[in-house]
Amino acid sequence: MVRWVSVLRFLAVLLVSPVILISIAIACLLHPVDTARRPLQRPRRLAMSVADWVQGVPVGYSYWVRYEAAAMLDEIEVHHEDAS
Repeated sequence: MVRWVSVLRFLAVLLVSPVILISIAIACLLHPVDTARRPLQRPRRLAMSVADWVQGVPVGYSYWVRYEAAAMLDEIEVHHEDAS
């Protein structure tokens, strides 16, 4: 059953991929200053959110783990060092 759901999600992404690519382009065009400052962040985040949805994990989780969690853990570690 899990395999069937994965196949259906993959087919859904294949069918809707032009819409996904257009929405990523529109999101980048609507926020030109942010896109110019960090050119790959928004498209990468949106693409990883689609990949998360296909895999069945919470949307935005893999982006957070890869790019934001490390900085948060560094801040937590610094605060613990200050308390000692």
